[in-house]
Amino acid sequence: MKPAFALSLSFEGISLLHRCAGGWRNAGEAALDAPDLATALSGLRGAASRLEPGPLRSKLIIPNEQIRYLSIETGTADPQTRDQMVRAALEGATPYAVDELAYDISVEGPTTHIAAVAHETLEEAENFALEHQFGPVSFVAIPGKKPFLGEPFFGPTRHAATVLAPGETVEPDGIAVVVVGPAQFPVEGAVPTPEPEVTAEPQAAPVVDPAPEPGGGRPLERNLGRHRRGPHLLGDQHLRGEEDRAPLHRDELRVGDLRAPARRRRITAHRLQRSVIGPH
Repeated sequence: MKPAFALSLSFEGISLLHRCAGGWRNAGEAALDAPDLATALSGLRGAASRLEPGPLRSKLIIPNEQIRYLSIETGTADPQTRDQMVRAALEGATPYAVDELAYDISVEGPTTHIAAVAHETLEEAENFALEHQFGPVSFVAIPGKKPFLGEPFFGPTRHAATVLAPGETVEPDGIAVVVVGPAQFPVEGAVPTPEPEVTAEPQAAPVVDPAPEPGGGRPLERNLGRHRRGPHLLGDQHLRGEEDRAPLHRDELRVGDLRAPARRRRITAHRLQRSVIGPH
């Protein structure tokens, strides 16, 4: 499955995006300095229910300030060798051990691009989304101008296993989130326009042609049927993914400080401090 919503956790605020043809639409935002962040986030959930009635499922967009991007030369290495080279490159690239990171890669010729984030950060993001009932099922990022092709996918959340049907998995999107405009909400209370009634016009009595004269006659009239076109369906393509998991807290999103692991910085209702895991 692919979630219909994306919850963007940025240092400028929290945005709810709705999937649409050609990209995503902004369904609303909650300022981090809102007097009551919980109420503001409840308003976003209400917007989601207007757009897609039913259980809310979303992918969490992790801020780039929490992600380490880097590129390495891997030539024509096979997948197993490439992964070993990626893990070697991540050693010492962040304050975390490689096993404490979730990472995804994209290959561009002889170059492999890497996006890595701490499991700790993903857990905090998932807890926050769960606390405010956004149904998080996966973690992604928007690389923007960072060296990465497509959408970094850091795997499903732990919560996903509790809401997906047996055998169902979260499919990654091959293309990173692109916001194409505001959400298009259905008009409340709109009444469908009734079909106009068709009144049959009185028909004149049929005219009976006189019997044809010998040797005479009239051409045969034919009734041609109409051709109908069936629906045209377009397939949706997707790319790879890297498995991981996670769970934020009350009215705050605690984001691990990837520069100094001994302490954490928090996204709260009143401030969101920047933290970076490396140069990017």
